Amino acid sequence: MRAAASPEPETEASSPAGRESRLPFPSVSVIIPARDAEAHIGRTLDGILAQDYPGPVEVVVADGSDLATLEDVLRERYPDVRVVANPGRIAASGLNAALAVAKGNIVVRCDAHAVLSPGYVRRAVEALQRTGAANVGGEMRAVGDTFLGRAVALAVPSLLGSGGSRHKFGGRAGPADTVYLGAFPRRMLEEVGGFNVATPVNEDFELNWRLRERGWTVWFEPSLGARYRTRRTWRSLARQYLGYGWSKRLTIRQHPSCLRFRQVAAALPAIGLAGSAVLALAGAPVWACALVPISYAVLLLSSALAAGVRRRDPAAILVPVVLVTMHLAWAAGLFVPSAFFLPKHVRESLAARRDGTRP
Repeated sequence: MRAAASPEPETEASSPAGRESRLPFPSVSVIIPARDAEAHIGRTLDGILAQDYPGPVEVVVADGSDLATLEDVLRERYPDVRVVANPGRIAASGLNAALAVAKGNIVVRCDAHAVLSPGYVRRAVEALQRTGAANVGGEMRAVGDTFLGRAVALAVPSLLGSGGSRHKFGGRAGPADTVYLGAFPRRMLEEVGGFNVATPVNEDFELNWRLRERGWTVWFEPSLGARYRTRRTWRSLARQYLGYGWSKRLTIRQHPSCLRFRQVAAALPAIGLAGSAVLALAGAPVWACALVPISYAVLLLSSALAAGVRRRDPAAILVPVVLVTMHLAWAAGLFVPSAFFLPKHVRESLAARRDGTRP
């Protein structure tokens, strides 16, 4: 990859609509929202700077940290990486802040917990040129660095953990509802207004929905893998999936037709277990009360066994409990209207927008 000097923007005359994706090596901007990411963003940036893309590439980090230390770390270790402020402190506002100063004709999203696979940027640009898609993304390859984190990494790509979504479960190349991260022709991303700051979590799915509403294609490209580091504690895992469920409810309210069966299915265990409890309180026969819990337990154990055999990792013993945590937390977030369980910075961002003090 060429040095991370900022690529010069092309003029409208030299870059009519669509031309940027047909250039041999269009300029690329990699944008990264980050918050308190000093401990792990180095792996992310090293992966980007090691890319083999032959065209000009710049990297822009939007810093929404609580303490002003991330920018100092980046300036010392990565002087060619541009850092901009993210006063909104959520991913969507950070991505928009980075996009506002980025100069590339192709925009590649990365997260501070992710590491792009070798050749990612080059293959993403090639896939955009080949498909004409509005977004090309790939598979989230979960990895963990603790015993619990490894169990989460085993659970996420399982059928019970992903619902069969290709960006977690894997699959063939082709049009998809959503993808992990992604690469966008800049003009298309700007035409739909960038990322939606009213969606503090799940902003990627919401953006992909708006792109598809325009009649454009979101393309899953399995060769575009990126490693994602899972949560390390039960509390952070539960909070993560509470946020996913809460934001999914918000997205469904904004775009009612975006609801998919796999999203409904994720709430079925919670509904079934609650129904079993009601039956037990009503004095129903034991077999009727136990049918759903036993069936659910069989599915959980089967998933754990499959993960253990496939990966030969003893952390598979925790997969059933991880899946229960994911399912129940997601359902709670979906059905509970309050945002009290969201991280403090997300609640503050939502409150600021309600008060009109933040765009």
